[in-house]
Amino acid sequence: MDALAVIMRVGLGVVLLSAATAKLRDGSGLQTVLRLRPVGPQRFMRFVTRWLPFVEFVVGVLLIAGFLPLVASVAALLLFSAFTVWLIVLFRDPRPLGCACFGASANDPVNLVQIFRNALLIAATVVLVAASDQAILDPAGALDERTTTVDQLLPAFAIVAAVVLTFALLTTLSVVRSRGRA
Repeated sequence: MDALAVIMRVGLGVVLLSAATAKLRDGSGLQTVLRLRPVGPQRFMRFVTRWLPFVEFVVGVLLIAGFLPLVASVAALLLFSAFTVWLIVLFRDPRPLGCACFGASANDPVNLVQIFRNALLIAATVVLVAASDQAILDPAGALDERTTTVDQLLPAFAIVAAVVLTFALLTTLSVVRSRGRA
C-alpha cells in the first residue's frame, strides 16, 4: 500500500478514535439527540449509545494499526455512511439539532460543512477499501502491471464525493424551500 493509502488509513482511524474518545468521556450529547430525534425503538437507541463509541474505537485502532485492513475499511465505510444519513436526517429536521458526533461538546446544529466532511470521509474510505482489497488479493505486488494504486482510484473518490454532495445539495434545497414556506 502506498504512502497516500497509509496516510488516509491513519487519518480515518484518528477521526474515529477522536469521536469515540469524546463520546466515552461524555455520551450525554448522543443520548440527548437520540431522545429528541429517535431512530428506532428505545432498546435500539440504548444499544447505539452504549456500543457506538466502542465500535468506533475498535475500528479506529484497526485502521491505524493496519490490522485486518479490508475489514476495518469496510466497517469504517459503513460507519461513515450511517453517520452521513444521520446528519442529513438531523439537517432536515426543523429543530436546530446537533449530531453529538464528537461528544456533548460538539453539539452545534448540523450544517452543510458536516455533511460535506462526511462525504469526503466516505469517498476516502471507498478508496481505502479498494486499496485494501488490492493489497489482500496481491500482497506481494506480483501483479504490478495490473495493480490498482490509490492514484488510479482518485477518480472513484471524486465520483463518490460528487454523488454524496449532489444528494446533500438536493436535500439542502428541499429543506431551505420548506423552511421558507413555514
